Amino acid sequence: MIQSIACWLVFFGGMPKMYSLYHNDTHPTEYTTADVEADYAGMTAYYWTLVLGQVGAALAATTSRQTALSFQKPNWWLTACIVFEILLALLIMFWEPLQFELHTRGLSAGQLACGLVGFALITVLEELRKLWLRTNYPVAAPLGLESSPLRHTPGT
Repeated sequence: MIQSIACWLVFFGGMPKMYSLYHNDTHPTEYTTADVEADYAGMTAYYWTLVLGQVGAALAATTSRQTALSFQKPNWWLTACIVFEILLALLIMFWEPLQFELHTRGLSAGQLACGLVGFALITVLEELRKLWLRTNYPVAAPLGLESSPLRHTPGT
């Protein structure tokens, strides 16, 4: 749901002409050449936000309670998949043969930055959820370590 909200925010808020096309209820058969280009750019911005939202979800899902920001033990397969996904998305957006086939367009630096909304929203909300879990539901100590000096209890 968060990802969908981010995609629509970027689609309507980050792309200059998308809201006016929607608000004016312009049917695609009535689009001018500029409208078609704006539509392709809007779809591309939605796609880019979707990709970055998936990256945020992948990083957030690496642990259920521990922060993903600690980077204690990198998952090289996940890292490789994320890098490949981002490179493929950039290729789809900026390589002309794929633009033609997939109806995408290159985005400006500002529009690319808008796509980070999905990544940021998912990452921040998931890290806050994990913090809340760690604070309110600490994990029980393994048997025999209840009084160990190695065990950290909240508030001590």
